[in-house]
Amino acid sequence: MPRYWRQEQPETYSPAWIDRDGIVAVFGADCSEADQQFLLTTHKPEALGPLATPVHLTAEHFGRVPRVYVHTLQDGAVSYALQRTMLANAGGAATVVALDASHVPMLSQPQAVADVIAGVAR
Repeated sequence: MPRYWRQEQPETYSPAWIDRDGIVAVFGADCSEADQQFLLTTHKPEALGPLATPVHLTAEHFGRVPRVYVHTLQDGAVSYALQRTMLANAGGAATVVALDASHVPMLSQPQAVADVIAGVAR
């Protein structure tokens, strides 16, 4: 992803986006052609201020929420190693599933994502 990252003023956390040439590779390499077109036409710059804002999780509040995490093993935006770090920093999850999918498994593997949700809901 770094080679496709675009941002006008990084020092001020200005919005960032992925260059059009990298959108499919970064987010949806395993998506259908129609879903890849959807990614290309809907991708917009994102605010980065929230990423720079510290989050404080407490057992009293966040800890009471049962969490499910879906690792995306072919993710071009967030590496598997970073996903594991993020999950550990958030205190883990009651259910952890790995899908051989890109960053958007809800597009590339909707049935697998639905199965995870249904399995947890039971």
